[in-house]
Amino acid sequence: MHTQRIKRDVFNLHKSKDYRPTGVAILYYDPPTGQRKYLVVQSAKAQHMWSFPQGGKEQKESLEQCLLRELDEELGIHKNEIEDKIIGYYDEQLDAELSREDKRGFMQGKAYFFALMRYKGNTQLQLQQEEINNVKWLTYKQAVNYLKKGRKEKAELLIRGLEEAKKKLKK
Repeated sequence: MHTQRIKRDVFNLHKSKDYRPTGVAILYYDPPTGQRKYLVVQSAKAQHMWSFPQGGKEQKESLEQCLLRELDEELGIHKNEIEDKIIGYYDEQLDAELSREDKRGFMQGKAYFFALMRYKGNTQLQLQQEEINNVKWLTYKQAVNYLKKGRKEKAELLIRGLEEAKKKLKK
């Protein structure tokens, strides 16, 4: 089963301390009229970077718990505003920009686990200003253009995750 593989992979990543397991939430909503919209966030620390909401998984939480915690902390999105979750539909590792150990002891970089979630709440979000500078609900093409503004390797990874999300939504 796919979820068992993810649990095993995440457990092994925590144990090895090579790549930090990181959840990435691709949130979307379908407005009554118009094209599907995806949420992208602007980093408060690196304002040229746009991404999807994401955060590192803590040792004793599931990937879903990690994503719901991060969405609540950084954007004020509560779990009852999320439905149709597909957790871990795509994953990929990305080496750190510099060879360094992060503050939690992970040496190589991050392992990104993507989740696709339909948002049914108010599109005006409450931002944690220390983490998120701005948010935008964008069409697929617009989201790709915003993601391209960041570090090339990470932008490409995020775009692949979005492409996989789009395929899932067509099924």
